[in-house]
Amino acid sequence: MRSYLVKELKATFLDSTFKHVKYSNFPESFWGNEDTKITVSKEEKFALQLMLNYAHTETLYTLNRGNTISWKGLIDRVRIDLKVPDEIKEHCDISFVGYLKDDTGEIVNATIHIAKSVLVEQNISQYLWIEGKVPEDCNLEDIDIKIDVFTQKGYEDEEKVKNLDIKVNVIDFVLPDPNTCDDFHLDLWQHPSNWARAYKVELWSDPHFEIIENNLREL
Repeated sequence: MRSYLVKELKATFLDSTFKHVKYSNFPESFWGNEDTKITVSKEEKFALQLMLNYAHTETLYTLNRGNTISWKGLIDRVRIDLKVPDEIKEHCDISFVGYLKDDTGEIVNATIHIAKSVLVEQNISQYLWIEGKVPEDCNLEDIDIKIDVFTQKGYEDEEKVKNLDIKVNVIDFVLPDPNTCDDFHLDLWQHPSNWARAYKVELWSDPHFEIIENNLREL
């Protein structure tokens, strides 16, 4: 194993509320949370983030198993492989997330921009969004979600350099569907023009409606 790759590839799990400002520098103490634990009910959606940083060179990050090649040619490649039990496989997903300017002008992570591969500058942190749900008919009390990280140079064989682990404790309780729950009421005011302004698209244009649909999907 190329030991320098292990040293120069850093990883850490973060909760779903973490706001990543692109090009931010993090102290060494920020990294290293490579095992995490969450507790969920059945039918409850869960999400968390995984931050990666590869200091060696500009890198193509990918979720694809094939030999994905960047438009820049045979640069270093980092592949992330999500492994989940069959009982929840169709309910889990992982994606790279893009960045957009917010109202303050900062370039921040935005979960409406997702991709399966992304080109990342040297020593710039990139994060992934991991989400899932434990279905009502799942009989598992504890679920192990594994994430293997591989590196590859050119056409050389890839090498596994990190094993990350998410422990999911499942409570034996089914979260009611809010669409059928009479005692749940939510008033939420969000004018769509704010999204057009934030993402700098024309009001009521096709890109604007796409942004609206992506944001409303989780409501």
